[in-house]
Amino acid sequence: MSWISIFSWGLVQTTLRASTPIIFAALAAVLTQNAGILNVGIEGGMLISALTAVCANAATGSWVVGVLASIAAAELYSLVIAVAHLRFRANVFAVGSILNIMAAALTGFILNTAYGVSGRLVPDTLVSVPKVHFPLPAGSALSDAVNDMSVLVYVGIVCVLLLGFLLYKTVWGLRARSAGLYSAAALTSGFDPVRKKFEAIMISGILVGIGGAYMSTSYVEMFVEGMISGRGFMGIAAMFFGAANPFVSTVGCLIFGLAYSVGAKLQYMGIPTQFVQIIPYLVTVVIYSVSMYSFIRKAKKEKKSTVL
Repeated sequence: MSWISIFSWGLVQTTLRASTPIIFAALAAVLTQNAGILNVGIEGGMLISALTAVCANAATGSWVVGVLASIAAAELYSLVIAVAHLRFRANVFAVGSILNIMAAALTGFILNTAYGVSGRLVPDTLVSVPKVHFPLPAGSALSDAVNDMSVLVYVGIVCVLLLGFLLYKTVWGLRARSAGLYSAAALTSGFDPVRKKFEAIMISGILVGIGGAYMSTSYVEMFVEGMISGRGFMGIAAMFFGAANPFVSTVGCLIFGLAYSVGAKLQYMGIPTQFVQIIPYLVTVVIYSVSMYSFIRKAKKEKKSTVL
C-alpha cells in the first residue's frame, strides 16, 4: 500500500463511520453547554448505553429494542446528573467524573455477574443495525463514499440538522441558551431557567444513548470493556472547537474520525501500532489547545473593548 492510496473515496466512508459516535457525544455536549452545563459524564453514559444495547438486542432479537433500551439507560444516567446538579447543587464536573468511573466499574461487574465473562460480551443472537444502500453505480466514487453504512450514521447527520434548528430557530432553543447565558435575567422573561437546563440534560441523554448503541451494535457488534475509549471526551473537545455550535462542532468530529481512519490504514503500511493508536489522542490535545487559545484570545478582546 502506497501513501497516496490512503486518500481514496473509501476513506470518506470510514471517516463518517468513525466520526458518528463522536458526533453524538459532541451534540450532547453542545446541547448542555448552550444551557450552561459542561457535561463531562458523556463518556460513562455512552459506555453504559453500549452494554445495555447489546443486552437488550441479544435478549429480544431486535436492534430497535436495543437502541431504545440504550436511550432509556442514558436517560436514567442523565437524570442522576440533572438531579445531583440542579436539585442538590452538586458540582456538575465532579458528578460527571464520578459517574464516568462508576460506569467503567459497573459494566465490568455486570459482565462478570450476569454473563460470567470478562473483557467482552459477544452474544450469538445479536442483531446488527441494518445498512443503507443507495441505488448508485457499483464501484463509483459516490457509492464508495456513502453506501452500506449503518442507519445510525444517517441518524447522526439528521440529528446535527435537528439540533441546529432546535437551538437557533425555536423558542425552546432561545430560552435554553438564555438560561445558559444568564439565569437571573432569564427569570424576568417568565420561564424557569432550571427547568430548561433539566430538559437540555435529558434531551442530551437521547443522543448519548444512540451513540452508545451505535458503538456496540453497529460500529462493532459486541461489547468490550472501555470500548468508548475517550470518544465522549473527544466530543467535548469538538464542542469547544466549535464554540458550542452543532455544525462547526461536527467539523471537529470529522477531524477525529479522519484521524482514526488514517491511523487504521497506516497499520497496513507497517507503522507501529503504538504510534497509530496515539494519533486520535494527539488530535484531541491539539483541538483542545486551539479551542482554549481561541477562547482566551476572545476573552481578552472582550475585556479590552469593555475597558475602552
